[in-house]
Amino acid sequence: MASISNIQFSAKKSAGDDRAWVVEVRYDASFLADELSKKYQFSDHCELYDDDPSFDDYLASGGNISFVPTTSPVKRVITIDTTETTLDTDVGNEELYVIVFLKNQTTGEEVNRKSDKILSLPV
Repeated sequence: MASISNIQFSAKKSAGDDRAWVVEVRYDASFLADELSKKYQFSDHCELYDDDPSFDDYLASGGNISFVPTTSPVKRVITIDTTETTLDTDVGNEELYVIVFLKNQTTGEEVNRKSDKILSLPV
């Protein structure tokens, strides 16, 4: 089964609109030799959350991009477009993390992985 590793992400204000934000998620997708030779189709997406002590807030998602890997690992990039209003759920800094989902469209198998990093963002 395919796997997800090395999740990195950053967030910045969009150029020209100080209330719009772009979250860029980078990760490595690794595939089995069988998945490569059979040219399985995969798709990926990610979800952005605010880490809270009692209940984490779902904020936004991005991706759902289909691809057929030809090598392993594959460096993937997913962007999430969001707004300052969406990100601003707490008083003070937002503590953000992402979950990356990778689905084999041919077999229906799906894996996901939460980022190890929490991004502290002053909104």
